[in-house]
Amino acid sequence: MQEFVLIWIVTTVSLYILSRLPTGIEVAGVGAAAGWGLVLGILNVFLKPVLNFLAWPVNFLTLGLFSIVINGFVFALAAAAVRDVRLRHGCVTAIIGSILLGMLNGLILTLVR
Repeated sequence: MQEFVLIWIVTTVSLYILSRLPTGIEVAGVGAAAGWGLVLGILNVFLKPVLNFLAWPVNFLTLGLFSIVINGFVFALAAAAVRDVRLRHGCVTAIIGSILLGMLNGLILTLVR
């Protein structure tokens, strides 16, 4: 449970940092980033494995690159579920944002642990 809370807090901080950079991600405040991080975590646990299973033939043909599209879709779906979050440039912002979120989360978790 402590690991989940740590990852949720790090994701919230990362999302808030990304919203302050010129990435096309708009978040109203820390509360919206926390809600978005929670929704993103829930979708990553329950929906993403199903999508990866259903898309494995395409993922195989693209040598795993389709996983980036799946990550972007889950990122955009979580953003659509939270009221005060907006992706200004749609799919492009979602894909770039999911890549940057993964890198920033990895960096912050390395520093925290």
